[in-house]
This record gives sequence, structure tokens and C-alpha cells, in this order.
Amino acid sequence: MPIEINHSETRGPNVDNFLSPQPTPSCFIPICLYSFMENKPFLWEYIPWVISNCEKPRIIIGDYMERHNLMVFEDLTEDKSEVKTGRRGQKIVNNIKAVLKDYNAIGNVRVESSRHVIETSEGQKILSAIRDFASKNQCFNEDMEQQIALMLDSTTRLSHKSFENITDVKKNRLREYIIEEIAVFLALYQKGFMTEIYPGRDMKILQKIASARYKGFPYNFSDRTQISVAVLLDSGKSYAQLDDNDS
Repeated sequence: MPIEINHSETRGPNVDNFLSPQPTPSCFIPICLYSFMENKPFLWEYIPWVISNCEKPRIIIGDYMERHNLMVFEDLTEDKSEVKTGRRGQKIVNNIKAVLKDYNAIGNVRVESSRHVIETSEGQKILSAIRDFASKNQCFNEDMEQQIALMLDSTTRLSHKSFENITDVKKNRLREYIIEEIAVFLALYQKGFMTEIYPGRDMKILQKIASARYKGFPYNFSDRTQISVAVLLDSGKSYAQLDDNDS
């Protein structure tokens, strides 16, 4: 199953560095729960490709952030959501570590929960700053609502209900998911992990932050680079089908 780069969704100042023969030192890869990214065949192709192109990459499991979705889609409490996503996340960690062991790369790759990023003092500081900015910037809020609407449109877990037809409580929970995800990426960026590798389409709101489209946004994100990839199946289909995210 070969891997190819989706050049139309790959952007940022470090793209040439990533494509050079020398592995880039600044990359991280987010792993989403409840997606094709948890499949063993995908991981056994994807992870070796990443470690061959990155020097000591950071792998971030989105288990803690996913609790927001379970609270919205399954009406679970936060505590029960954390337990459920934590267990699922640990299974993915175990699979990734098995891949790393096969490739003798255990010491070169750090695998951690998104919780370990967001619950640091710096992560909490960034999270608070973004919440404050979101409370004041209308354009940022509108773009978050568009992103949430796209999330709802692409999932079957809420029977394709639209943004307008869910409760305010659930809307706020999904907003918190977006804010927390942005905070995780910014916290990683602050640590020098500027290149994200992801099998799919880039988030428009992250592109706008990187290009300083939101006046007064509290953090610089200008060197942020997105490498979009797809793992191709023998059937000719791809694990990473690009969604319709042009709005």
C-alpha cells in the first residue's frame, strides 16, 4: 500500500524541508479516534513512512479531546467519556508501539495522549488565551461554527443533524473541542513541532491562524506546515478521502 502526498492540501514554509532527503526534526502526527486511523493495516503502513521522513516525530493520540464528541453524540458524562476514550486510545498506543518495535524505532518516537499536552501549564495558558480571544472575535467564532457544521455533516454519529438543530449546550461542547484542538497544536508548535502530518484535508481555521487572518490573535503560527498524505489500498482507493471542506 503506497503512500502519496496530497499536494493540493500540503502547504507551509517547511514543505521543501520535509520533501528533502534529510528527515525533518519538527513533525508531529495526530491520531484520531473513531476513524480509519486506528486500523492496524493503516498504522503498519503509515507509521513507518512517517518515521522514515521525520527525525524523532511526536505522535499525539486524540483520546482526551474526543471526550467532547462522546458527550455530544452519546450523551455520556465527562468522566465516562474520559474512561471510554482513554481505553480506546490505549489500544491505539499499543498498536503503534508494536509497529515501532517491529522497526526498532521505540526510542526515536514519542507517543502521548493529547491530555499530556493540554494539561501542561503552557497548554492551559494557551487554552485560556484562545477562549478569551474567541469570546471577543466575531470572525473567529463564525469560522468555528463553520468548522463544527462540517464536522456534523461528515459524521453519522448524530444522524447528520445540522448545526442549527442541536442544543446550545452541545454547540458549546463542540466549540470547546475546536478550541482545545487548536490549543494542542499551538502548544506543540511552541515546543518546535511546526510540521503536522495528517491523512486528509487541512482545517481552514488553522490555515487562517497561520496566515494571521484574525486580527489580534495572541500567538504566532506563521511557520506552521501541513503535510497531507494518503495511504493507497490495493483496490486503488485511499484511506484518506478528502472531505468537502472548501467553505
